[in-house]
Amino acid sequence: MERSYKFASMDVLGGLLSRREASYNEWLKVLQSVHWQLTQSPIQCADILALSYFGLPFYLKPCFLYFGLFPEDLEISARRLILLWVAEGFVQPRGQEPLEDVAEDYLEELVGRSMVQVATRKSNGRIKTCRVHDLLREFAIARAKKDRFLNVVHDETKFRSMRTLAKGRRLAINFGFPSTKNTGKLRSLLCLDVNEPILIEVKKFKLLRVLDLEGAYIAKLDSAIGKLVHFKVFGAPGNLVEKASFFFALSFQLANS
Repeated sequence: MERSYKFASMDVLGGLLSRREASYNEWLKVLQSVHWQLTQSPIQCADILALSYFGLPFYLKPCFLYFGLFPEDLEISARRLILLWVAEGFVQPRGQEPLEDVAEDYLEELVGRSMVQVATRKSNGRIKTCRVHDLLREFAIARAKKDRFLNVVHDETKFRSMRTLAKGRRLAINFGFPSTKNTGKLRSLLCLDVNEPILIEVKKFKLLRVLDLEGAYIAKLDSAIGKLVHFKVFGAPGNLVEKASFFFALSFQLANS
């Protein structure tokens, strides 16, 4: 673990320094602001990860924290991630440029800072899939929980005991959907690794804008989803019965809402 901390810290420190003015004083300033004692404790390495995060421009911070929602070691589709960032409102308008293109630049910038790793690229050189180092993911989750930005839950017992929905507007779950009514403030829901059939009652999610069910086994999905005022993106579960007719109805409802 300590060795892993060192490698992750060295990567992100290199990314941080590459963005600084190439002068001795600037580099020395960075090194003096952390406890550069990699041979002693992972705590010092964590300081470097924190420094790299706080050194991010404001528009990249929520994009980085969002990686905390995804399971460990997952290769994340860049296209999926970009659509989620845009739907969440993280992407700042830049002239007449499509928001998706701006978001793609955000991803490349995070890669350039060594906060994100490229898993695969397309033949044209654009990122196809990406991932984050386990330690950076842990940092993202911890920081995001502190900021009430998101929560990740692996079992319903923990879900109930921590009152998760009151602590974050974004939630990733890896178990059967929770039987709770405390969902009114939830903005984003990602079901990432749920194998048992679940039922989504849309009426409980009045403020929902992002629903990603690609990792879920959906027994039934309420057609009232098209009536959600803030709803922007939907990740389709692969098993959904009568998928074509459902999406035709969903598209019609969204277009006329």
